[in-house]
Amino acid sequence: LSSEETHSLFGEFVELWNSRGLSEEYYRGEVAGVARTSHKWGFKTEETVAERLENERERWHTAPI
Repeated sequence: LSSEETHSLFGEFVELWNSRGLSEEYYRGEVAGVARTSHKWGFKTEETVAERLENERERWHTAPI
């Protein structure tokens, strides 16, 4: 795919993601057969305050010194 095509497709994906138009498994990170990378994508999710605090706590406890 060309760069233009990939940008267009990614734009469509973002619109679907933001409107919660994808299957719920995408938001839970449970899509089968998808290759994973070590990159943290940072898509906005609907996490609770407690989840956000726990995630930050884990991030700080595992951060290199």
